[in-house]
Amino acid sequence: MSDKKQNFQKGFRQKFTKVKTAKGRRASSTRWLQRQLNDPFAILAKQENYRGRAAYKLIEIDNKFQLLKKSNLILDLGCAPGGWLQVIREKNNKAKLIGIDLIEIDPMDGVEFIQGDFTENSIKDKILALTNNNKIDLILSDIAPSTCGHKDTDHIRLINIIEDILLFLKANLKENGNFICKVFFGNELELLKKEYKKYFKKISFVKPESSRKESKEQFMICTNFKEVP
Repeated sequence: MSDKKQNFQKGFRQKFTKVKTAKGRRASSTRWLQRQLNDPFAILAKQENYRGRAAYKLIEIDNKFQLLKKSNLILDLGCAPGGWLQVIREKNNKAKLIGIDLIEIDPMDGVEFIQGDFTENSIKDKILALTNNNKIDLILSDIAPSTCGHKDTDHIRLINIIEDILLFLKANLKENGNFICKVFFGNELELLKKEYKKYFKKISFVKPESSRKESKEQFMICTNFKEVP
């Protein structure tokens, strides 16, 4: 992380904004608002014109693994509101960049956006049309299922999504290509790692400093795809 961001965090730690529960506002909404107002990365994202605090997670990951700049064709799954797309474009302004999400995002220069469910064949067909059936250098996924609060259930739901992505990337990721995805800690994670290890030379796990400490998320970094015969 840059010195600028570290200094910002240090100066921010002594400040705290408490939000009163307004009439008609749920307690959970109040807690969310209070967390946002007291989150240094959420504030920094506004100051630096990122669409969300998640941008800093990708910045930290790429500072360590250096995957964005060397990729010519990049697919960002679950891209809303667009913070990762902004980081990718900053790091690499020449790559062809495709973003997909159920939620529409504000237009962004140099980004082809598809609104829809990645698991649907019609959406996959649209991806292949935009790639001209060329293999993809880098696939990223910050997808998270709608959480129910039950850790094991949320974990399994995300594992199922990542297994769906594996089917797609086996057919469409370039040899020596790379994959970055959000995962939740849980019992199935080691099995998922073993399955992905069949297709990538190296699997790493990272929890960025910008990821909230209470969050169960981390990121799986899969490098050097071994093309399926």
